[in-house]
Amino acid sequence: MSKGRFIGQASSLRVPDQKPEPKVEEVQPEERTLKVYAEIPESLYEKLQDYTFYAYYNQSEIIKQAIEEFLDRQEIKPRPDVVKKRKKPGRPRAKR
Repeated sequence: MSKGRFIGQASSLRVPDQKPEPKVEEVQPEERTLKVYAEIPESLYEKLQDYTFYAYYNQSEIIKQAIEEFLDRQEIKPRPDVVKKRKKPGRPRAKR
């Protein structure tokens, strides 16, 4: 007899206790992530929701993929170091 749990009263119907293994994609080293907020038209957001529902992806995965594909097609020059080293805008922290 195979291991598993019974469904209802029928002893011949067994459901395996093991779940199928998730798809393993190429594991990349963890990269620091940032939350980015953007205003987009409601119609574009509705299209995004519709697509993610049927594609079985979450919205952040679709947005990351779209940005990556867009940036791969662009010629990108790095920012000057002076600009990169600027302090971030916001309230200064109180020293303790």
